[in-house]
Amino acid sequence: MRAVRGTKIYAWLKDNTENKAGMQFKTTDEISQALGILEGLVREACTTNQKIYKQRDKEDSWGIFGDTAKSVYEDHGIETL
Repeated sequence: MRAVRGTKIYAWLKDNTENKAGMQFKTTDEISQALGILEGLVREACTTNQKIYKQRDKEDSWGIFGDTAKSVYEDHGIETL
């Protein structure tokens, strides 16, 4: 059952996150509410699914594009005045 939840969460993250600054991760609470899965089960499924990453500097955020959030400067570059 854990694998099924992990697959469902991965699919939801794929549809609801982007590989852009500020859009890469969702919290356990957001996932739980959207999919109707208890928070503890969300954490367990995310922790055991190799395609889902826990955000490195946040306790309860998950994504599919790696564990480090992108900087806003990576997407836009630094503009000179």
